[in-house]
Amino acid sequence: MEVSSVQITPHGLVGDRNWVIVNAKTQKTIQNENSHRITLIRLEIKDKNCNELICKLQDDKCVPELKQREIVLSYNKEYTKEDNYEGCFNYMNQQLKGFKESKEINDWFSAVLGEEAYVIKAAKDRKMGLDMEKLPFARHSDVRDAFISDAPIHVCNMASIRAMEQLIKEKYKDKPDVLKNKEVDILTFRPTFLIDYQEPYCEDEFFELRIQNVLFRLLGPCQRCKTTSLNWGKNCRDDLMEPFMTICEKRKHPKYGPIFGIYLKPDIIPTAKDFRELFENFHIMKDRSFGVTGIIKKRDSFKLRVRQKTFTPF
Repeated sequence: MEVSSVQITPHGLVGDRNWVIVNAKTQKTIQNENSHRITLIRLEIKDKNCNELICKLQDDKCVPELKQREIVLSYNKEYTKEDNYEGCFNYMNQQLKGFKESKEINDWFSAVLGEEAYVIKAAKDRKMGLDMEKLPFARHSDVRDAFISDAPIHVCNMASIRAMEQLIKEKYKDKPDVLKNKEVDILTFRPTFLIDYQEPYCEDEFFELRIQNVLFRLLGPCQRCKTTSLNWGKNCRDDLMEPFMTICEKRKHPKYGPIFGIYLKPDIIPTAKDFRELFENFHIMKDRSFGVTGIIKKRDSFKLRVRQKTFTPF
């Protein structure tokens, strides 16, 4: 889902990953990694105040027997005590805490996913720590919101996506029937922010970034799993597990395994006075306000610091 602007806190985007889908029998989350039917769903925000998340089927061919083609999740819904839910399950080794959605919503997702499921909205006070083994530059004080997977912000570089697409084309250039079913695009990697910057994989060396009054600090690489073998256009898992297998071949870090993209931790500069003390030679922003949260807009430019190439072997 592409948006023109986002509100950001030190723990992640406001509204990001507020819901999680749980298998009613196993009590485990239903994710891209274990259900290719997730690709049948597309997300959209129509309300100008961003109060509603619309979940709809990709097209008329998806689950044709389902008459209701979309369902709405509300960010501002008031829940009752009966909606409270706390369950123990294997989601990043964290306990689930939140509110169970209505029967109508749970039945819709069950029909789309082909398994009995229910949807949990994260409690507002739910915060999770970061995995220090996976994120070498993380601190014990770093946390993420709601059901955000590994870190607050995930960045991919369009130049790297194009390079991966080219590797796939080279790999299967003598097998046109195989190549025509291969897909590498933005949905494959599902970043929070997408940039288009210089040469492929240069993002590995990013250390600090700034977009207006939001600072970003490197946490570590994004370790990839078989989720990247999902073909979102054809709603299936690739039969040769691409591009995951090519990432394993070409982008395998000796410690962190297959990596593609990076994770960042945001911090907000709350006032113009604080900004001036930190960046006395830079212009103070005029198109958005200072505060405890920041605003990132589509096509914003960014300032960057890089480190020496000691982190990856590529």
